Amino acid sequence: MRDIELSAAAIKEVLGGVDVRDFAYPYGAVTLLTKSRIGEIARSCRGVYGGVNGPVVDLNLLRANGLFGDVGNSANVRALMTDNETRKGWLIFFSHDIVKDPSPFGCTPDLLEFAVSFAAERNMKIMTVGDVLNRICVAN
Repeated sequence: MRDIELSAAAIKEVLGGVDVRDFAYPYGAVTLLTKSRIGEIARSCRGVYGGVNGPVVDLNLLRANGLFGDVGNSANVRALMTDNETRKGWLIFFSHDIVKDPSPFGCTPDLLEFAVSFAAERNMKIMTVGDVLNRICVAN
């Protein structure tokens, strides 16, 4: 919990007073106790369990999808985004590095470009988690 508080303070300082209320579990490590404790200080927290968020969500364990690899993974991204459209939910994508030769937890610029272009073609909104939660009127 202290690490989370220190991280939030550091981010707030770097971003000029922006208050961080939405977090990600480090390495996706989450327990019932962690969820309970995070719920006391954060508006939301995402894990690494994939899928669509909504219509009902667990704000202490939002579903998030790794955007990993190269355009060979574009069919998976397309299927997930199409499923999201059908279900009228919302998606979280995450990646660690976006370079030509990414780590196992990163993606190429081409895969990111595919995801953004596909979203634009389908008139999907691209927003931060904070903006989504503000839009659906989640208080905290």
